Amino acid sequence: FVDDYERKVEHTFSLRVFQASPIEILSRPNGVSNANEQAHFLFESALPADVETRNITDFVTKKASKAGAMLVPWNYNYTQGKSSPLSALGNWIVLLEVNHGYYDFFENWLAHFQALALNIKVVIMAEDNNTMALLEKEVLANYPEQFSGERSSLQLDTKALGYDSTAYKELVSSRAIHILKKLKDGLNVIYCDVDTVWRSSPLLYLGCTDDADIIMQVDSDVFNSVSPYYCTGFMAIVSNERTIQFIEKWQNALDAKPQLNQPVFNNILHKRSLVRHQPLPRAEFPSGNYYFQWFTEKEKTRAVIVHNNFIIGHDKKKDRFIQEKLWKVNELS
Repeated sequence: FVDDYERKVEHTFSLRVFQASPIEILSRPNGVSNANEQAHFLFESALPADVETRNITDFVTKKASKAGAMLVPWNYNYTQGKSSPLSALGNWIVLLEVNHGYYDFFENWLAHFQALALNIKVVIMAEDNNTMALLEKEVLANYPEQFSGERSSLQLDTKALGYDSTAYKELVSSRAIHILKKLKDGLNVIYCDVDTVWRSSPLLYLGCTDDADIIMQVDSDVFNSVSPYYCTGFMAIVSNERTIQFIEKWQNALDAKPQLNQPVFNNILHKRSLVRHQPLPRAEFPSGNYYFQWFTEKEKTRAVIVHNNFIIGHDKKKDRFIQEKLWKVNELS
C-alpha cells in the first residue's frame, strides 16, 4: 500500500521499486487522511508461474464500470498477440490526420514507419489544401499501393494550431467522423497521432482484439473520475455494432460542441457504452510523461510507440524528439 501516490516522488519511486503498475488506485476524500490517493501493488511472487508478469503488470485492468465492459482480466498475457500475423487479424488500416502546421511531424512519423516495412494500408486525412497537395506530390504518387489520401471538409489555417484554440478543437473534433466512416466501411482502424514514433511494430499486439473491441494507450491511471483514462492519440478499433454505436455517440457530442475530444470520449466509454475496452501495457506504450520524464534509458528501449504528448507546442515537441534522437525527417526513403 503506497500513500500519496499522486505525488511524483512517490509515484516514480513505487514504479521503480515494484517494476509494475498498481493493481488499483483508490482516491480518498479530503479529511480521511493526508493522502489523496493510495496505490495497491501486487508482488510478482503472488502470480501464477506461467504468467509473464512484466508484460501484464505494466498496466492492470481496473474494475469495470456499470455501463462499460472492461472484460480482459488484469493478468492478461499480451505476448499471445505476438503469435498472430497481421494477415490473421482482419481488415486493418492505419488512419492519420495531418494538417500543414504539423506536416513535418507526419514526415517524421513516415520515416520511422517506412523503416519497419509493415504490410498495412495507411489512409491519410488531409485537413487543409496545402497538406493535400504535399501528400499527392510526395507520398501518394510514390507509394500508391500502400498509401491513400482524402481531403476532409475542414478549412483550417496552415500554421500549427494552438492547443485548446477554437481551430484546434475543430480539428480534434473531426476525428470521430473519420474513424466512424472507416468502421462503417467494415475496416478495423488503428488511429494514430502524428506526434508519435513507431520504434517497432504495434501490429503484434492486435492479437488480443479477439477479446476487446478497442485497445488503447493510457494517459493516466485515474482522471476525471474514470479509470483508466485513455489517450485518443493511439487506439485500435474493431469494426462491429458496439464500436459503431459508441463512435456515433462520440461524434454527436463533438458535433454539438467542438471541444477537446479525449474527455468526452472517456466519459462516454466508461459510463454510456457497452464497448469492450482494454489498456495497452505501459512499458511498451507509454504516455509522454512516462517516456520522457520517468523512464530510465533501459526502460525507454522497450517502448514500441513513443507518444510526444504531455507537452504543448510544435517547437517544444520537435526539440524533445531531437533530444531523444527520434527526429528523422531527413531520412525519408
